[in-house]
Order: sequence, then C-alpha cells, then structure tokens
Amino acid sequence: GCRGLGDVYKRQDKSYPKYLTKKQAAEYLNISTQTLNDWIYNDKLCLPFKKIGKVNRFNRLELDRFMTTNK
Repeated sequence: GCRGLGDVYKRQDKSYPKYLTKKQAAEYLNISTQTLNDWIYNDKLCLPFKKIGKVNRFNRLELDRFMTTNK
C-alpha cells in the first residue's frame, strides 16, 4: 500500500537526482519495483512518469506530490 510522506522524507539525506530510474523511484518510495509497476499500470492512481522510448523516468518532486495526494 501507500507509505506516509514521512517515510519519503526520511530518505532525503541520500542524494537522489531530479529524474529517477524505475529502480531509484521504487527505492525512493520505499516500495518494490513490482509494486511500482502495478502503480504505473493502474489508471486510477495516475502515477506521474514520462516514457522516453522504452524507458520510464520519474520526477522526484512529482512523486512527492503524488504521495501527499494519494493516501
């Protein structure tokens, strides 16, 4: 399920780039890559990401906003 925003902010001592890979995004959100895949394909969640060719990129600030609005 969704984690609280506090869990996200605890990890900000580690340096994350503005745009995350799928693996980095899952780590940042403290979820498995499989859960992240589930969220990507769940149209009701509207997880913010950009598909560039075959690669997904996740804006860290948009992920923070997503977590605050999807509790």
